[in-house]
Amino acid sequence: MKILCVGAGGSGMAAIVRWHLALNDEVLVTDDVVGSDVLVSQYPGATAWDMDKAGKMDRIIFSDAIPAGHQLRTYAQENGFRETSFPEELGALCVGRRVIAIAGTHGKSTTTALLSWAFTSANKDPLCFIGAEIPTWQGNFRWGSGPVVVEADEYKKHFLALHPETVIVTSLEMDHFDTYADEKVLLETFVGFCSQPSVQNIFIARGKPMLEDLAKALAVTKIKIVRFGERGDLVSIDDARYDHGNCAVSLLIDQAEIAITYPAVTCPHLSNLAAVIAVLAAEKISVPEMQKGIATFPGIRRRMERIGSLDNVPIYSDYAHHPTAVAETLAIVKKIWPSVRIAVLFEPHERLRTSQLRDQYAASFADANTVGLLPVYDPVGRERRDLVGEASQIPTGGKIAAIANYEEGFAWMKQFAVAAPSERILIIMGAGPIDGRIRKLLAVAE
Repeated sequence: MKILCVGAGGSGMAAIVRWHLALNDEVLVTDDVVGSDVLVSQYPGATAWDMDKAGKMDRIIFSDAIPAGHQLRTYAQENGFRETSFPEELGALCVGRRVIAIAGTHGKSTTTALLSWAFTSANKDPLCFIGAEIPTWQGNFRWGSGPVVVEADEYKKHFLALHPETVIVTSLEMDHFDTYADEKVLLETFVGFCSQPSVQNIFIARGKPMLEDLAKALAVTKIKIVRFGERGDLVSIDDARYDHGNCAVSLLIDQAEIAITYPAVTCPHLSNLAAVIAVLAAEKISVPEMQKGIATFPGIRRRMERIGSLDNVPIYSDYAHHPTAVAETLAIVKKIWPSVRIAVLFEPHERLRTSQLRDQYAASFADANTVGLLPVYDPVGRERRDLVGEASQIPTGGKIAAIANYEEGFAWMKQFAVAAPSERILIIMGAGPIDGRIRKLLAVAE
C-alpha cells in the first residue's frame, strides 16, 4: 500500500506513520510546519512528499490541522485519490484487533502509556498508540502482536471511529466547547461510545458527577461495568505516602492489599494508577508483574517531565491546560515536595475554552506561589477571533501576573530562580508551543 500522510509532524499522525511503516507500507510524509528533512529523520523508512515523483497513491491521510481547502486535499480530489481523516484511519487500522481504549477528559495519555508499559513488561506484546511520547521508546507508538492499547480522543467525537472490546473512562467534564454544546451532549456521546456492540467491559473511575451519570446510563446494558477508586470497588487506594519524590501506595484489589513504590512524577494522579491496576487485575496479570511494570515506568513527555534547571532550580514541563488538570497536578506537586515554593508559567489553550472556564482558572493555581500568565494560544483551525479582550483572558492580580511573550516568561523564570534561597520549583504548563519554546531558550541559556 502507498499512502501520503499530511500533517505528519503532529503527535497522532506520528503514530499513524509508524504503524504503516511497521506494516511495510510505502509512506510519504509532509507537514506545513515541520521540514521534510526533519520528518525523514524522524521516520526512518518514510519518504518526503514530492508531487512530481509521487505517482499513484492508495489514499491520503490528513490530520485535524489540514482544512478542507488545503492544496493537498484539492490535489487528492482532482486526482481521484481517497481522502481519509486521522480518526477514520486509526479506526481502520484497529479493525480485526482486540482493542482496549482509554477515554476521558483528563489522564488519557498517562493511563494509556502506563498500561502499555505494564503490558510490555508482562510480555503481553501490546500494540500501543499513545497521545504523548514515552522517552525510552523515542515515540508514542509501539508495534506488537498482542492487544491494541489506544488513546481514545473525544475531540470532534474522534473516538466514535473506534470499536473497542474494553473501555476505560478516566474522568468526564466539559472541555471541548467547540464540539459539545453542553454536558448532556457530552454524556450522550460517551454513552454511545461505551455501549457499542463491540464493547464487553467498561472500567469507570469514581469522581465528578458525570462519571456517576455515565455509569447509571450504562447500567441498563448487558456490558460488564467495573468501578475503581473507592473502597469496595475492584481496585481502591488504601494509602499513599510521598517521600523524597517517591510514592508508596497501598492498593486493595478485591480487598487483597498490595504495595507499590514508584517515582511519583511518572504517574502523579492516583486515579490513573488505579485504572491501570484494575485492568491488569482483570487481565490476570500477577501482582509481581504489576509491581515491576509500575515501578519501572519512565513517565511520558510533558507530564511533569523534568527538562532542565535554572540556578539549580528544577524545571518541569506539564501538559495541563484545563483548570481541573492544573489544580490536581499542583496539589500533587505540593504533596510530593511539601516545603517548596512553586512558580508556574502558564499558557492558556484556545480562546473558547478559556472564556468558558476563565473564573475556574484563577482558582486552579491555589497551590502555586506565583504564576506568570502568557497570552492565549490559538490552535490552527480553532481560532476564535470573535472572542477578544476580557472575554478570553484569565483574571490577573494577586499572585498571577501577565507575561507578554516567551522571552519575557523565561526572564520571569530566571528571576524566580535566583531569588532568596529556599526550596523552589519551576513548572511550565500548557498544551501549546510553550514546551518547545522554553526548551530552546533553556538550551541557549545553558
